[in-house]
Amino acid sequence: MGPGNLLKLALTGMTLVELLVLTLAGLVVFTRWRYTLAEAISFAIITALMALSLFLQTAFLLGFPRLAYGAEALLVSAAVIIIAKGRTDLVRVFKSLTGFVRRYPYLMVFAGIAWGYLLIQALLIPPASSHWRSLGQILFWQLIDWGETPPLGLALHEPLGPLNADILPHLMLRFQTDIGCGVFGFLAYLVVGSSTYALARRYSWPATALTVSMVVISMPRLVYHAVSPGDELLPAATALFCILAFFRALEQPNIRDLLLLVAGIFFTTAGGEMCLVLPLILLVLGCVKLVRRHG
Repeated sequence: MGPGNLLKLALTGMTLVELLVLTLAGLVVFTRWRYTLAEAISFAIITALMALSLFLQTAFLLGFPRLAYGAEALLVSAAVIIIAKGRTDLVRVFKSLTGFVRRYPYLMVFAGIAWGYLLIQALLIPPASSHWRSLGQILFWQLIDWGETPPLGLALHEPLGPLNADILPHLMLRFQTDIGCGVFGFLAYLVVGSSTYALARRYSWPATALTVSMVVISMPRLVYHAVSPGDELLPAATALFCILAFFRALEQPNIRDLLLLVAGIFFTTAGGEMCLVLPLILLVLGCVKLVRRHG
């Protein structure tokens, strides 16, 4: 492996550390706001990805793709400060996680082996071509970022709407490598599991909620997309995030969950003719139920 490839891997590793830092900062914030652990995991991951997607899309719209580097640096700096000030909160989170594992040791061991395998595959093996919604669209934006003019044929792949989840693999692709792009699918997979548990826990005991979550995340299609760039699984995970925020706002109306619900609804839009169907359903459902319940 040449020096150039080692540099690419190092830069990709820095991006993975960036994602980890932002997620840990989110855990600190949401646990301070008295979200349950499962809710905090879902909200921390999705809000971090939404923030990164917003910065990348804004930089591209302004015509300065490299502007995203500065925004990311500021975001990570703020996250490091939050983690430093919330060390005790983070320790409590890890104690809760270890306590959960001790409560279900055999299940967690077998599940942990499977999840570890998926994580290694997501980090080290480039996603298959079938995982990408449009390789032409990705290449179009990569050439613009590198200061090159895309061929006329690729102009057909220029997106007409928000990129949202589709732009996140750019965090790795900008270093001219697709290693690590599967981490976004894996993060979405974690959100599906934690959101399902948080929703099921509202109506059942922990063991039943865990069983429901295991059944859901064992579905073959979810496992298949857990090592993908997330272009299909991440919008679905964000929809679950929206439902979770909606339940919280329905139980106790507050501006924080309402803002997260609206942001999540916008983030669920993805490429394709049917991309607006789910956001419209969530928006109408949220408005009707909140008005009926709280006036």
